[in-house]
Amino acid sequence: MSKIKSNKIIQIALFLIIVAFGIIVPVINSWHKWLIPFALLLIPLYFYKRNFPLFGHSLFFLMAYITRCLPFYKLILMLIIPIIIYVILTIFIRPIKSETRWLAKGDINLRLIFLGIIVVVVSSVALIVWYLLTNPDLNIYAEFFPKIKLWKLIIGGVLFSVTNALVEEAIYRGILWDGLNKLISDIKIVIIFQAAIFGICHLWGVPNGIIGMCLAFIYGIFLGTIRYLSRGLLMPIVTHIAADMTIFFILMDIFGRI
Repeated sequence: MSKIKSNKIIQIALFLIIVAFGIIVPVINSWHKWLIPFALLLIPLYFYKRNFPLFGHSLFFLMAYITRCLPFYKLILMLIIPIIIYVILTIFIRPIKSETRWLAKGDINLRLIFLGIIVVVVSSVALIVWYLLTNPDLNIYAEFFPKIKLWKLIIGGVLFSVTNALVEEAIYRGILWDGLNKLISDIKIVIIFQAAIFGICHLWGVPNGIIGMCLAFIYGIFLGTIRYLSRGLLMPIVTHIAADMTIFFILMDIFGRI
């Protein structure tokens, strides 16, 4: 095995490790969890010392892990904190400044709009069928449906859908996508990798469980394809918002608000 190929394998492995701790591996609720960031810090330093354009990406996932350790962490929306910090760092730190391609808005045309509508319809139907057939236990979300007026709840649902879509797309089809694309030249493999990570994270999300993970994996491939064809995040974000609104109405039905 050549040295270049060996280095590439090491870089892919290190990046996937810090991604896993950043958004996949459940945080251990003990003092040990604060030892992990010190070990993970070696990965951004590895990329920085070798002047490899993954310093910022790996630093983001380190910040994502630290955020998840905080006592006031609430679902994935808390990941907006490391995203904001990361975007600010791109302004001031030169090695990260060149890693902002993932912020591109991308193109919108009739073909992409038509594809987005198809994905919205298929994903919404799949979510409703999943809900009706599996009767999932989603009681952990009850606190987000207080006894308030319906119009206020719907506004909250829209805000949640928009924010969650922005956060997840920035992570999976943004920072993660760009990092994988720097390591892997085959875009099909990039799409599959990011979709697999997106799916695994939904073991604890909505849809959840093994079936939910598989549905999220397929959905991640659709969104990844739209991301590739549009060359930006706007179309995936818009498409994602529609699916999140479907999830919101499913939760409204579960908690008796419809």
